[in-house]
Amino acid sequence: MNQQLQNQQLQNQQLINDVLDWVKSDLNGLKYKWVYLSLNNYANTEALYGSCKELPSMDYIFKTGSNCVGLINLIKLKLNKHIPKNGTELDGCLSLWHNYLTVQNNYAHYTSDIISDVSKLKVGSIIYRPPKVTNIGHIAIYIGDNKIIHSCPNNVLCVGDNLVDRGVGIDDLDKIENELNFDTNYFTYYVDPEKWLLI
Repeated sequence: MNQQLQNQQLQNQQLINDVLDWVKSDLNGLKYKWVYLSLNNYANTEALYGSCKELPSMDYIFKTGSNCVGLINLIKLKLNKHIPKNGTELDGCLSLWHNYLTVQNNYAHYTSDIISDVSKLKVGSIIYRPPKVTNIGHIAIYIGDNKIIHSCPNNVLCVGDNLVDRGVGIDDLDKIENELNFDTNYFTYYVDPEKWLLI
C-alpha cells in the first residue's frame, strides 16, 4: 500500500472515530421523538433533520429530539455531507436512505443474519432494517465490540434498565437481535462507513 493511500485511510478512521466520540459525548441521552406514528402517518418531521442545510445548535437539537434516522442525518450535517432528499417534509427518512444505499448506489450489503456477519462490520458501519408495511424500520451505527449506538424509544429496540424516554444510547447488538420480541434477524443490511459517512 502506498504512503498516500495509507495516510488517507488513517485520516478517514480518525474522522470516523471523532464523529462517533461526538455522538457518544454530545448526543448521548438526546430524547427520542416519534416521526412515524404508522407507516403512512407521521408527525414531528423536524426530528429527521433532513431539511436542514447545516447542523442546528445543540439547544435546538435537544429541544427537538431525534428519531433513529435523525441521528444519522445529524452526523451527516456535522460533517457537511449529503443527506438523501426528495424535496418533501420526509427528506432524510429511512426509506430514502434505503433507496440511496441500494437502488441508486448498490452500497448496502444484504445479510440474513447480522450477528453471523458481525466480523464484517467496521467501526462506523450502519446497520438497518428498511421500512415495511408491518414495521417502520430502524437504523443504528456499529461502534465495535458487538455494540451499537442509536436513537430508540423507551422499550422498542432498547435493552436494559431505565428505558423511559431513552433516546440516543449504546446497546449490545446481540441482545437486540436475540432478546427482543421481533422476528429473528431484525437488521438486514449493513453499509461500510466509507459508503455512507465519508461521502
